[in-house]
Amino acid sequence: TVWMQNILSLIYYEGHRDGTAKTETIDRVPWLEYNSNKMDYGSRPSPRLFSTHLHYYLAPRDLRNKG
Repeated sequence: TVWMQNILSLIYYEGHRDGTAKTETIDRVPWLEYNSNKMDYGSRPSPRLFSTHLHYYLAPRDLRNKG
């Protein structure tokens, strides 16, 4: 999962390591289940990156229904 978080971060920042080097992984790709930093997920810039181990049917309904 951590590898995937880093790969997605590099894609999101267009391969620029500067965009990811000084930011913790949990801040770049937070977990839906563990909002330990009390982030407002709705205010994150789009596209939003998240990690989860939730099954699809347990994910928040609004997240599943977004296009």
